[in-house]
Amino acid sequence: MAKLQKNENEKDKDDFFGTMGILHQLILGVLTFSLLILKRYLEKPRRPWIIWFYDVIKQIISSFVLYAVNIIFSYMLSEERENSDVFAIYFMNLLLGCTGGYYITSRSLMLFEYLKKKYKLKITINEVYYEEIINNDNTKSYKIKTKLYIYEIIMWTFLQLIWKFILLIMFNNFKLLFILFGKMCLQPFTNIHLKSFMILCVFPFILNGFYYWSLDNLLKVKKKAIDVIVKNVDEY
Repeated sequence: MAKLQKNENEKDKDDFFGTMGILHQLILGVLTFSLLILKRYLEKPRRPWIIWFYDVIKQIISSFVLYAVNIIFSYMLSEERENSDVFAIYFMNLLLGCTGGYYITSRSLMLFEYLKKKYKLKITINEVYYEEIINNDNTKSYKIKTKLYIYEIIMWTFLQLIWKFILLIMFNNFKLLFILFGKMCLQPFTNIHLKSFMILCVFPFILNGFYYWSLDNLLKVKKKAIDVIVKNVDEY
């Protein structure tokens, strides 16, 4: 029986970490990116494409780091016991990350802002990283403050990694409970390929949709104060 459970778990891992899992993740990436494009069209006022693109890059980089941690995290935890379920672990990791993760990120951002104002710290996580340039022909250009932008990417990624480590501590202490709850949620999906599709595409699209949509609102909070420079077209 134990051998059978182990074989089933190995099949789950092959489907989760193999070609099918990678394909599902590519589909998810395209869908999530499309959702952010939709959000850009619905927002008022709309950000210029170039600024929207740089905001999205922040999320992509931090998300790539978090995704790598998720995969390693799920694989390592599923190795600890024969009855560990890599799908259940990933599902709970995703569920808690996209709900509790957003809450911790937003509160951490508020804490950083509070400490920055109170102690006059040079902490920049969500500052204006560009200058708006109005040319003599009334067209607009944008100059990215590269050093500030890179620094903000690092700080933004660090800010989100905070909740990831909090989640790691929670899993270490309540792993069996989380796995049990995850298995209950995934019980209707008996087919391995359907389960993989639901875990790697459908659920992540819904939960990540909420997560990235909400994070994007946080990222553009301080886009009100913009440095405006009038410049000759030939000079720029």
